[in-house]
Amino acid sequence: MSKQSGFVRVSLLKQRENKSRYQIEIVFESEEKRCAWVKTKEHEDTWSKLAALIKEYFTEGYDYIIEVTPRFTVR
Repeated sequence: MSKQSGFVRVSLLKQRENKSRYQIEIVFESEEKRCAWVKTKEHEDTWSKLAALIKEYFTEGYDYIIEVTPRFTVR
């Protein structure tokens, strides 16, 4: 995913109240670039592996307003 044009970052969040709930935040420079990634073989392969691990999911789209640079990065 990180090699895709327009990729910004991906984050994995765990809900505080329900330790079995997670959220994945995937950020691209634009909706057009995100849609281009969705059409790739890499996305198909990645999604099939992820889908095998989850019970349910939903998607929401957001437009980028501002980004605050994080203090740390996990590598």
